Amino acid sequence: MAEYHYIEGLQYPDEVLIAVRYGYQYRLDAELYCQDESIHFKHCLQDAPDLLNWFANLILSGIAWDVLKGIAAELKERFHREKRNIPPMAEQILMNQQDLRTFYEYIKEFQEGKLNISNREKKYIYEEIVADYSGKETARIYKSEKRFPTMEESKRIMRDAHEAANMILSMKDHPDENESEKDDSFE
Repeated sequence: MAEYHYIEGLQYPDEVLIAVRYGYQYRLDAELYCQDESIHFKHCLQDAPDLLNWFANLILSGIAWDVLKGIAAELKERFHREKRNIPPMAEQILMNQQDLRTFYEYIKEFQEGKLNISNREKKYIYEEIVADYSGKETARIYKSEKRFPTMEESKRIMRDAHEAANMILSMKDHPDENESEKDDSFE
């Protein structure tokens, strides 16, 4: 059996970061939002703890659930023995086998492009991808040129943001921005 060693501070491919951010973090938010419409998140999520990216990298590399479960148990014991602090989101997954299983399943579904979510949840994640992308592009222009995007650049950013969201979610169509909040479809 291969050995897996957690090393903090590794650089992970975009595929890993995207799977954790949109396949897990924003999916949890989307589930909450769609259960209770009075919940309104107006935020940009923090980057995931390094440990979640490491787990996701293992999952995307094809690690089996039972192997991941064993690795998590060993890490949990090691962190406890070393009295190390674990970021809350990573601790929740490390300490609770059901949360670890959910993380595993969500990352696998995201990798396979078969998200088991409602259209409303997909729309929520789609909108967050568009917001993240356009925010990063706007910030890039401001940082490099000390100005805000022109109207033409803003149109390009939005078009590219929708293309990125479609690619990330493996969808053919994007949600109609004028659709009713109660509607559970993209059409």
